[in-house]
Amino acid sequence: MIKWMKNHKWTVTIIIIFLIMMFVLSKVYDLVVVNRGKPVYGDRIENIKSIEITKTNVNNLKAGIKESPKVKDVAYSLAGKVITVRITMLDDASLEEAKTAGNKVLEYFDKEQQSNYGIQVFLLKDGDDLKFPVVGYKHYTNAKISWTKDR
Repeated sequence: MIKWMKNHKWTVTIIIIFLIMMFVLSKVYDLVVVNRGKPVYGDRIENIKSIEITKTNVNNLKAGIKESPKVKDVAYSLAGKVITVRITMLDDASLEEAKTAGNKVLEYFDKEQQSNYGIQVFLLKDGDDLKFPVVGYKHYTNAKISWTKDR
């Protein structure tokens, strides 16, 4: 074997260099391509399978918020552990009426859902009211919605 290696020095050298380059390239690839095949949210959302937001929750939310005479439309979306509710108000709705409708969102989720999901509420108006849009957010560790202060 040693005699063969002495006779084929260049071949052995090229093979060793090739193996080293492959190892280095695999490490560079691991550094550059961070998230290959792994879920976007990692394992942070594994427990929400047991605490699902059902279609019944969503339908009750939309119907309940639309009962308010000042609400024009309600839209819902869920991304990971963040529930987004967009409430479009009528042009004659005041800021306080809009915030009341926004705070009503929490009534449609039980305590377990509220303690595992972040809830953000966008209060919108079609008109040119300078007090809108208003954004509220409830972190899963908080008990109520915090509203933007600049409106």
